[in-house]
Amino acid sequence: MGEEESRCYYPEVPCASDRDCVEAPGGVCRKVIMYARCEYYSCRVDADCEGTNRCGCHACVPSSCTEASCDPGQTCRLEYGCYSSVAGYHCSTPHDECASSGDCIGAPCEYVVDHFECRKKRCPILP
Repeated sequence: MGEEESRCYYPEVPCASDRDCVEAPGGVCRKVIMYARCEYYSCRVDADCEGTNRCGCHACVPSSCTEASCDPGQTCRLEYGCYSSVAGYHCSTPHDECASSGDCIGAPCEYVVDHFECRKKRCPILP
């Protein structure tokens, strides 16, 4: 991904409200499956991010586009990295091989230089 994802992971702490989630900025109390726990996000909207970064899945990620900056008929798409992390935003192009990983067999849809294509990622092995 080049830059580390800005969302940090903290121990699961039970909570009753957002006021209980103070381990880091951006703490919110969310019910996940059966109980509520604190989760921490670096952003909620693009304006929460610095410079040209945009908010993607509650993390500030690099962006080379906005909807307005892409060519007519193209969109500013979020690219996913290893293990469903967010990698960044890029304009789609007429040369794209895929619109999402659902268009690919055995490989995710990845942005490569100037277009999206089905390509196996080299992801680190997690412990």
